[in-house]
Amino acid sequence: DKDGGVGPYVQSQRQEQGIYLKYAKELIEKGEAYYCFCDEERLEQCRQVIGGKEIRIYDKHCLSLSKEEVEEKLAAGVPYVIRQNNPRTGTTTFCDEIYGDITVDNAELDDMILIKSDGYPTYNFANVVDDHLMGITHVVRGNEYLSSAPKYNRLYEAFGWEVPVYVHCPLITNEEHQKLSKRSGHSSYEDLVDQEAAAAAVEADADALSLPETVKESFSLPSQGTNGSQITWEITAGSEAAVIGEDG
Repeated sequence: DKDGGVGPYVQSQRQEQGIYLKYAKELIEKGEAYYCFCDEERLEQCRQVIGGKEIRIYDKHCLSLSKEEVEEKLAAGVPYVIRQNNPRTGTTTFCDEIYGDITVDNAELDDMILIKSDGYPTYNFANVVDDHLMGITHVVRGNEYLSSAPKYNRLYEAFGWEVPVYVHCPLITNEEHQKLSKRSGHSSYEDLVDQEAAAAAVEADADALSLPETVKESFSLPSQGTNGSQITWEITAGSEAAVIGEDG
């Protein structure tokens, strides 16, 4: 490993140094975040039915606590999380290299948790802090994070940091239109080879999902398109049969 000069790089080590809590407290001082002491019973009261689905949207209950009340609870050791303080009115706009400018109503932005009750940061907070401190200029990730991007933008702006270039890529999904994931039992390239699927067959499927050479020469992110690609076991099996037939 080569040290890039902005370590430590393990999140638990960064947490032990107090990096995330330091920046979360800075947001509290700016009024962009607040302590939340609500227990699970209280949070259950925040459930709402939206679009036929029951979801939990925090109601900013603890935002109204006075400084004295907050200090009293902290001194008493009451468990807490730290939440982002998003406005309920107006809009937030962010730019993506593939999707262009996207504007969302602030009423749709929940006060997401930044620091969990165990003192560790959520991914939603750590990725912003780490990317800034490590000098990341371009963030490339799956388009499932599009809905979180406006909240990330608000964090960057609250700190007065430069917002990185966003590139949210369409996903490669399975036959149920679920993104490929090891957590869901989907195979990696190495897994397919271990399962005796011909490596050339897997590569053929990957090529089928990629761009032809004529397109690569003039490729630009805005021309990427927003539609994902789908891969199935039947496709892989068919490719393998074709490859084996050619090699035999």
